[in-house]
Amino acid sequence: MNENFARPAGLALVALLMVGLAIWHGLRPRARKRATVVVSSAAKSILAPKATVLTELLHRRMATRGIATFQTADAMAHQTEVETADGEAAMLASARAVGADYGLVVSLDDLNCQVDEFRVRDIAQLRVNTTLCVAYRLFEIGPGRLLAGQTLAFCRRTSPIVNGTAVGSDVLDGLMREVADRIDQQMESLHLPA
Repeated sequence: MNENFARPAGLALVALLMVGLAIWHGLRPRARKRATVVVSSAAKSILAPKATVLTELLHRRMATRGIATFQTADAMAHQTEVETADGEAAMLASARAVGADYGLVVSLDDLNCQVDEFRVRDIAQLRVNTTLCVAYRLFEIGPGRLLAGQTLAFCRRTSPIVNGTAVGSDVLDGLMREVADRIDQQMESLHLPA
């Protein structure tokens, strides 16, 4: 065998193997980042069922970012305690124990409805101004670092009052979508690795 021919063929084979390994490495499934999401409600009567709605919306938003979400039994147990520092610390400890990369804690703090009366062509009309106050904190679990956190107010004006109900489920669902959108925008601005 000619030595001059064997050397380029061997180099081509090595180069081909390296390209194949690079392609294989790029196609291998990467370990996805994982996050726990806990939504609690201080105003239990009206907002408690909507905490589940918001949790589902946040799970979907994170999934589109490539972050797998889960909710452990420990995290669910701490949902009612999240308003306290001890409850938040316990939830973050349980997230760390199950290997979460991020922890998102959302508290539905206050729901306020104000009814205004106004007149249109001498006919009394009612308008409801609904304000939802929400606090959220996003942590990187490993170092225990706070990545983002805010207290926000979301307002919705509806008119007129339907069936004597000032705050309908559709109004609250709309507010929950606004909350999820705002938190999603914050996560986008952080450029979280998936």
